[in-house]
Amino acid sequence: MRKFKKEVDYYLYNHQEVKQSNDSGDKKWAEIIDKIIEKYEGTDMGNLIRYKYKMKLTEPKICNLLHIEATTYYAWCNKVINEITLMAAYERLIIPF
Repeated sequence: MRKFKKEVDYYLYNHQEVKQSNDSGDKKWAEIIDKIIEKYEGTDMGNLIRYKYKMKLTEPKICNLLHIEATTYYAWCNKVINEITLMAAYERLIIPF
Protein backbone atom coordinates (compact mmCIF):
# COMPACT_ATOMS: atom_id res chain seq x y z
CA MET A 1 0.00 0.00 0.00
CA ARG A 2 2.87 2.39 0.73
CA LYS A 3 4.00 2.47 -2.86
CA PHE A 4 0.65 3.99 -3.89
CA LYS A 5 0.61 6.70 -1.21
CA LYS A 6 2.07 9.42 -3.46
CA GLU A 7 -0.44 8.72 -6.21
CA VAL A 8 -3.40 8.71 -3.81
CA ASP A 9 -2.11 11.87 -2.10
CA TYR A 10 -1.92 13.56 -5.50
CA TYR A 11 -5.56 12.78 -6.23
CA LEU A 12 -6.67 13.85 -2.74
CA TYR A 13 -4.78 17.16 -2.84
CA ASN A 14 -5.98 17.90 -6.38
CA HIS A 15 -9.51 16.54 -6.01
CA GLN A 16 -11.27 19.58 -7.49
CA GLU A 17 -9.02 19.71 -10.55
CA VAL A 18 -9.32 15.95 -11.09
CA LYS A 19 -13.10 16.23 -10.81
CA GLN A 20 -13.12 18.78 -13.66
CA SER A 21 -10.91 16.62 -15.91
CA ASN A 22 -12.24 14.99 -19.07
CA ASP A 23 -10.10 11.88 -18.53
CA SER A 24 -12.18 8.82 -17.58
CA GLY A 25 -9.50 7.62 -15.14
CA ASP A 26 -9.51 10.96 -13.35
CA LYS A 27 -13.30 10.84 -13.13
CA LYS A 28 -13.11 7.41 -11.46
CA TRP A 29 -10.53 8.73 -8.97
CA ALA A 30 -12.84 11.66 -8.20
CA GLU A 31 -15.78 9.30 -7.64
CA ILE A 32 -13.75 7.18 -5.22
CA ILE A 33 -12.61 10.23 -3.27
CA ASP A 34 -16.18 11.56 -3.18
CA LYS A 35 -17.35 8.24 -1.71
CA ILE A 36 -14.70 8.40 1.02
CA ILE A 37 -15.52 12.04 1.80
CA GLU A 38 -19.21 11.15 2.00
CA LYS A 39 -18.50 8.10 4.18
CA TYR A 40 -16.65 10.15 6.78
CA GLU A 41 -18.67 13.36 6.54
CA GLY A 42 -19.53 14.73 9.96
CA THR A 43 -16.86 12.71 11.78
CA ASP A 44 -13.40 13.56 13.05
CA MET A 45 -11.97 11.53 10.17
CA GLY A 46 -13.99 13.66 7.76
CA ASN A 47 -12.60 16.77 9.41
CA LEU A 48 -9.09 15.37 9.02
CA ILE A 49 -9.67 14.90 5.28
CA ARG A 50 -11.03 18.43 4.96
CA TYR A 51 -8.24 20.04 7.02
CA LYS A 52 -5.40 18.12 5.37
CA TYR A 53 -6.44 17.89 1.74
CA LYS A 54 -8.83 20.81 1.17
CA MET A 55 -7.54 23.43 3.58
CA LYS A 56 -3.94 22.10 3.42
CA LEU A 57 -3.25 22.69 7.11
CA THR A 58 -0.11 21.36 8.80
CA GLU A 59 -0.01 18.24 10.96
CA PRO A 60 0.41 20.12 14.29
CA LYS A 61 -2.49 22.45 13.46
CA ILE A 62 -4.75 19.51 12.54
CA CYS A 63 -3.81 17.64 15.71
CA ASN A 64 -4.63 20.74 17.74
CA LEU A 65 -7.99 21.26 16.05
CA LEU A 66 -9.02 17.62 16.42
CA HIS A 67 -7.44 17.17 19.88
CA ILE A 68 -5.53 14.08 18.77
CA GLU A 69 -1.95 12.85 19.05
CA ALA A 70 0.35 12.52 16.05
CA THR A 71 0.05 8.71 16.16
CA THR A 72 -3.74 8.98 15.76
CA TYR A 73 -3.27 11.50 12.95
CA TYR A 74 -1.00 9.11 11.03
CA ALA A 75 -3.22 6.11 11.73
CA TRP A 76 -6.24 7.96 10.35
CA CYS A 77 -4.31 9.23 7.31
CA ASN A 78 -3.14 5.68 6.58
CA LYS A 79 -6.67 4.35 6.93
CA VAL A 80 -7.99 6.86 4.38
CA ILE A 81 -5.10 6.12 1.99
CA ASN A 82 -5.63 2.36 2.34
CA GLU A 83 -9.38 2.57 1.70
CA ILE A 84 -8.86 4.68 -1.40
CA THR A 85 -6.09 2.37 -2.63
CA LEU A 86 -8.32 -0.68 -2.27
CA MET A 87 -11.19 1.00 -4.08
CA ALA A 88 -8.83 2.13 -6.86
CA ALA A 89 -7.48 -1.41 -7.21
CA TYR A 90 -11.04 -2.72 -7.47
CA GLU A 91 -11.69 -0.20 -10.27
CA ARG A 92 -8.40 -1.26 -11.91
CA LEU A 93 -6.92 2.23 -11.60
CA ILE A 94 -3.85 0.72 -9.98
CA ILE A 95 -2.31 -2.71 -10.15
CA PRO A 96 -1.49 -3.84 -6.60
CA PHE A 97 1.37 -6.17 -7.57
